[in-house]
Amino acid sequence: MTASSTFKIEYITQAHSLAKLGATNRDLADFFDVSERTINRWVLKYPEFAQAVRVGKTAADNRVEASLYKRAVGYSYDCQKVVMVSGKPEVVEFVEHLPPDITACSFWLRNRRPKQWNEKQTSEITGQNGGPILARIERVIVEENNISSDRNKPPFDDDESLVHAEKI
Repeated sequence: MTASSTFKIEYITQAHSLAKLGATNRDLADFFDVSERTINRWVLKYPEFAQAVRVGKTAADNRVEASLYKRAVGYSYDCQKVVMVSGKPEVVEFVEHLPPDITACSFWLRNRRPKQWNEKQTSEITGQNGGPILARIERVIVEENNISSDRNKPPFDDDESLVHAEKI
């Protein structure tokens, strides 16, 4: 263990702030100049640190979830644009509208309602009246009768072969 892997109490608030901004354990390790394994040990050893990281990550996840939802249903926001009016720049305020995004809708529904929106289709095949499928297997036996001395002749000529179907 290096000197830089010594835990300090101020790491708790720093880890919370970083996790809230979307930092992963790898990012935390880089920030604190320790290995990711050290971060994992701190999470196990210091409950306050673990709680700070968990709460921060939850806040980041909630923010992303809210953004995905807005993108899925569409939203409006206030916007400004600088335009030239009579040769002078003027700030014009307006409302920009983003329509719903089909990809965001699909992603949201596949994750929130997987039974109704899963793209994977399954099929079940059953036998009569919902019972098991019964299969009849037949073995075809080819017998050669009167093998010709002429080797150039096809071995399965109708005159020389007998084909039987036998149930097994």
